[in-house]
Order: sequence, then C-alpha cells, then structure tokens
Amino acid sequence: MMKTSVFVIALCAALGFAHKHPKTEQEIEVQRALQAAAYHCAPAVESFTAARKKAWAQSVLAGHPGNVNALDQDLFSEYKYQDIAAAAAPQNADDDEDVFMKCTPVSTTHIQNNTCVLAPEVTEGPYYHTEGHPIRQNIAELQDGLLLLLDIGVIDVETCQPLPNVLVDIWQANATGSYAGHPVPHPHLVNEKPATEGRRRGLLSAFPRTVHEETWLRGAWPTDRNGVAQFTTIYPGYYTGRATHIHTKVFPEWTPIAENNTFKAGRLAHTGQFFFDEELNMVVDKPPFYKYMNCSPSSLILTSDSFYLYLAVLASILRLSSSILMNPNADHRFSYSQMYPYVINPIKDTIGRTRNVQDSLNIFHDSFGPEGQYNPVFKTHLIGGVVSQGLIAYITMAVNASASYDNFWKG
Repeated sequence: MMKTSVFVIALCAALGFAHKHPKTEQEIEVQRALQAAAYHCAPAVESFTAARKKAWAQSVLAGHPGNVNALDQDLFSEYKYQDIAAAAAPQNADDDEDVFMKCTPVSTTHIQNNTCVLAPEVTEGPYYHTEGHPIRQNIAELQDGLLLLLDIGVIDVETCQPLPNVLVDIWQANATGSYAGHPVPHPHLVNEKPATEGRRRGLLSAFPRTVHEETWLRGAWPTDRNGVAQFTTIYPGYYTGRATHIHTKVFPEWTPIAENNTFKAGRLAHTGQFFFDEELNMVVDKPPFYKYMNCSPSSLILTSDSFYLYLAVLASILRLSSSILMNPNADHRFSYSQMYPYVINPIKDTIGRTRNVQDSLNIFHDSFGPEGQYNPVFKTHLIGGVVSQGLIAYITMAVNASASYDNFWKG
C-alpha cells in the first residue's frame, strides 16, 4: 500500500494538473488513488486525533487552553501512529469510557470516518487575500460570537505521519455573514437577487475588496512538531447560497515577513473547506429553544429533543428560574431567541441559512471526494455544559505533501 501511495504522489507531480475539482476521467482516477492511500492512514489519523483530544481536554481543564505542548506529552511517539489493528499494546477496559470536558464521551479505540480526511481540492472562493494574512492563532480580533477553538491536524498521505511546520491558513465569515475587507456589493449590484437555478443557485456576485486594512477572522499558523495548528476564533455565520464553512490552505513552503507579521506564500499543497454538523448549525442560528408564557412551567416548550438543544434549554430554564425567584412580581413574558450577534444576520428572516446539502456550486458534496468516503465536517465538543460556553472542533487533513497548486482564485 505504501508503494501505491508513493506512486500516486509521483503521478500527481508528473501530471501537474491545476488546482481544481477533478473533472476528467484521468483526474478522477488520480483523486481516487490518493483517497485510497489516505484511507490506509485511517488508523494512524484516529490515534492522532484521539491523543490531541485528550491533551487539549487536560490543558483546558488545567486553565491554559491552546497550548498542547505545555502538557509535555509526546504525541509524536512512534507507537501512536501505528496501525491500530496491528498494535499489540494492552488497552485499559475503561478506555472507551473516557470523558472529554466531563460531559462528552470520547472513543480512543475505534476508527471514526470523519477523522480520516483527504479533502479534494475545492474552490478557495473570491474572498481569499493572497497577501496580508497575519501569522497568529487568535484570528477573532474584535468580532463577537460563539467561542470556537480549532484543532487542525495535517498528515502526509505518503507516510501517514503528521507534517510539522506546514502553514495552515484559514479565513471565514463573521457572525452576520461578512468577510473582512468585503463589506458591500458593487454599486451597480446593490439590488441584485440571488441566482435561482444552476450550480450558482442562491449565490450573489462576489463583493469587492474595498477595506484593505481589515484582517479579522483571517490568519495562519504553522503546525507544531505533532502536525497540529490550533486557532481561537468564533463560530462562522452564513450568507446567501453557502453552507456554514471555514476555508483553508496548506503551505509546506512559506516565508515569514517580520515587518508586518504576515507571510509570503510558497508551494501550495491543499485548498479546502471545513463544515459543521447540521444539528449544531441549527442550535447556533435556529432557536428559539423554548417559549415561556405566563410564568407557568407547563408552558415551557422544547423545540427539539436533540442533545445540544436539551442542554441549552436546561441552562435557559435555570437562568429564568433564578430571575423569577429574585423578582417574583416582575413580568417574565418573553421569547428566548437566537444567540447574539447571529440573531442580526441580515438574511435571517428572508433567505435564511443554506443547509449543507443545498450548498451552492456543490462544494459541500465535492468536499467528500468522488467516492464520497471522506468527511470534511468538524468533530465538535462542548467546552462547558452548554453550547453558549464555546466549542472545540477537531479535524485532520491527509494531504499530498508533494503537490503544488496555483495560489489564486479561478472563479
């Protein structure tokens, strides 16, 4: 299998096809071969991700999230990346009962499909800036929203080993669906309506870059010796035609620019997009969780029986109960609505959020690859007991480290 993956990477380098979703039979076969090679890495990726989850969980509980290395754990040990099926090391019978943040069970012994990701090359979209992305882990700046900690692992499909010191570049929309530097449409397109048919169904024309100094929700960080890049950001909002997502690029070669703390891009090995579970999207931007009328417990209406909604409802009820006890004579009639500032998304009550399966340009669908075996959706865990306290999202990309793609948008 290893010889196969080496051959595939050599073949890709020889072909040198431009960064795009594979269309010809030859390109699709190359993509399939790469994905087969990545699937061989699945046990290593599972072990890799499980170790990261444990390390960060302990780090957060110890009061210093975002610094896995502070735990002095050797996540890069030889054993951790062996094929789990061949590993003979004894397992504690309680391993499957490990608890993350004391609320979410974590499996450390079974392969999870969404941790084995060789995301096909998909469009970077029109809002990437080829220059000026800061090298930093906290990309939020002053943007308000739901706390989101990202743990992004990068593995070489050729060796099934993590890739240290590759630059992971990410960018995303804010809570109301805007990108830094692109606040308004072209003057002649102010009244444009979203496309109603075809691959661009739901999309508007791209907004031009008019505020060049804005850099919020953009940033890049090199992977550590464990092949991991971690970021602090906010849960992204949505805009017309696109599912909720975060963009990424991976640069094995890059040069820091000390004068402005940015970088000069070198060889580009991957361009992709990450997505979120649909149920989680609903929790963030599609409450109310309940409606409370006339201060009667019987009038508390749960809008979903999902785990996330249950926790959010419970927390909301406790807050409301406390308020009633402190002010028993006050009028407590109200409707608990969406998380701020997601509640003020300008298309919330008109067009609404685009579901993953309805993503324009088939980007969500294409991100699973020709065989549909690879999942670009983050695996998320609650930082506290409820969603509003924040999330940690994990994903691992198995990339073709030898690839070299064009670093510009092709429309």
